Amino acid sequence: MEFVGDEVFEEMMRRLNKSTLKEDDYEYIENEDEMWAEVARLEHGYFVEGLEQGRAEGRMEGRMEGRAEGQLAGKRETARKMLAKGFSIDEVSELTGLSGDELTN
Repeated sequence: MEFVGDEVFEEMMRRLNKSTLKEDDYEYIENEDEMWAEVARLEHGYFVEGLEQGRAEGRMEGRMEGRAEGQLAGKRETARKMLAKGFSIDEVSELTGLSGDELTN
């Protein structure tokens, strides 16, 4: 588990890893339950923030895909109507941006 950004925890771990506990180190570890509660709160905050960001990105991606699909459906409907009115495939392709293959399928 990594707790990037938590300076108190990082400092405590650095000192513990070097086995150089000093008198002031006890202020960091005096209340272990409180420290772990703070670590859990921070982790939860990072998780929630990431989750919210992921949801926002997903909504944005969905909207963009929906718009693209809607635009394509609109072009196909316009092409269908133009072909029904007697426009040539070349004319419809030029005006809608759809390829000849898309128009014949």
